[in-house]
Amino acid sequence: MHQQQLRAGLEALLPRFAEPIPNVTVTIGRDALLACVVDNLQGFKVAWVRVDTQTILSIHHNVITQNPRISLSYNDHRSWYLHIKNVHEADRGWYMCQVNTDPMRSRQGYLQVVAQDTSCFAKMSSFSRPQCPWLQISATTHMLIQNSEDSNLRSEISVTLIVSTKEEQKLDKFGIMKLVFAYFVSQQRFINWVPPSIVDRETSTDMVVRESANVTLTCKATGYPEPYVMWRREDGKDINYNGENVNVVDGEVLHIIKVSRLHMGAYLCIASNGVPPSISKRVLLRVQFPPMLTIQNQLEGAYLGQDVALDCLTEAYPTSINYWTTERGDMIVSETSRVCLGFSRRDKYEAVSTDNGYNKFMMLKIRSVSKSDFGSYKCVAKNSLGETDGVIKLDGKSPCISVMELTRFDKHMD
Repeated sequence: MHQQQLRAGLEALLPRFAEPIPNVTVTIGRDALLACVVDNLQGFKVAWVRVDTQTILSIHHNVITQNPRISLSYNDHRSWYLHIKNVHEADRGWYMCQVNTDPMRSRQGYLQVVAQDTSCFAKMSSFSRPQCPWLQISATTHMLIQNSEDSNLRSEISVTLIVSTKEEQKLDKFGIMKLVFAYFVSQQRFINWVPPSIVDRETSTDMVVRESANVTLTCKATGYPEPYVMWRREDGKDINYNGENVNVVDGEVLHIIKVSRLHMGAYLCIASNGVPPSISKRVLLRVQFPPMLTIQNQLEGAYLGQDVALDCLTEAYPTSINYWTTERGDMIVSETSRVCLGFSRRDKYEAVSTDNGYNKFMMLKIRSVSKSDFGSYKCVAKNSLGETDGVIKLDGKSPCISVMELTRFDKHMD
């Protein structure tokens, strides 16, 4: 408990992200802004990274990339903004804001880039002169436009013009546009911008493994754009991953080497692609191991007539059967039936157990201790993988002599 409190205290001193990085949609040629808000940054540093290429864009106050379109601004040592001017289609993708804690902490946001001049193409229903000019004519043009009340429906146009320089010079602008329309009519197709969906048949289900085995959790998601997938624990605790404690593991695969009981719990696979809603799937990981037992005080003392409690803590999965025995081997209390075996004094003993996950706290209370109660008591835990036990010795304490009685005893001796 003390270690948990200490860990919680240290956690409160570390930087934390105040909010997720919002996904941003920007038209080609316009400027994009990605925001990362970090509380309690202290002396740590913030960096921006392009995820798909693992390119470092900035570190704290310094822009690292040679891309002149990228700049950085910050406010109150808390809000860190990545600016991308004159956005290109190649800028589309995931961007990570990370803090150089140990282990590193990070959040990601998606930049969606869409085509410009959508109103122009929405009016292309005949060979009439368009309402806006073509920016690129004698090349391959790839555009996405919205032409439906359904916000997720887009029209994808792929136009290929093969026109030599001389032929292009002979055609007036109107003639070239008619050629473009012809390709438009023949090659237009519709696609859906699809929110993420998890493919159950390619995604891990609840599993039970032995401790020290290697475990692989897999999560497959579909959608358009391609979803970003990450793993985290449902209870919010860090994941011990590759020797480090991390809050989130990026990617479709979570591979744990030599899994331990500390890995036991529910894991969430979360998929997002900028098209709401994000989706998650819960995978429960159970780790089997034989019982282990801890006794803090192996020697207890009690006065005659006093009540005394003997304690032990066990760990096991599957859940163990726990009970107490005397030094003669007689079972005091059966954990399952809670019936005293071999004893008629039902109220003499009280066995209590409390479960907390794979931990079980056991207490044996002995009322009104007599001389016959002194001796050894054994705490036992069993499951399908093994058993263990521990011994606690109960001794009698010498009765206390008051100062007045001691004075009278000294005078009598004189």
